[in-house]
Amino acid sequence: MKPLIHPTEATYDYIADAIADKGYCVLPQLLHANMNNALQQRVMNLDEDDFKRAGIGREQDFQLNNTVRRDETRWLTLDNSIDKAYLDQMAEFRLAMNRRLFMGLFDYEAHYAHYARGLFIKNMSMHSKVNLTGY
Repeated sequence: MKPLIHPTEATYDYIADAIADKGYCVLPQLLHANMNNALQQRVMNLDEDDFKRAGIGREQDFQLNNTVRRDETRWLTLDNSIDKAYLDQMAEFRLAMNRRLFMGLFDYEAHYAHYARGLFIKNMSMHSKVNLTGY
């Protein structure tokens, strides 16, 4: 699948300027509707078994912790054309921000998340639970 949107250099400039000025940038529609729809269809077509219980930490520090998060995730991979189109676009975005903001971001990873009714992920910065309703 070819990339579904090509952000312009002006878009990247706008994002970088906002981040430098305010520390964040909000864009109501960064991804093209086709990309959003493709990602939604992809996740809706995954089986329950495709999702794995989410944990916290990396490698040796990885653990399952029911008080912090109880969602299930599926990592995006380069071997799926829809995932790859999105990951390629985010790689381009990462490099654009590195150039404009003199950052050293070296990787980007993303996952689909499933929150069944009553499941949650604890917001670590605010020390509160974010309750989500699954469908």
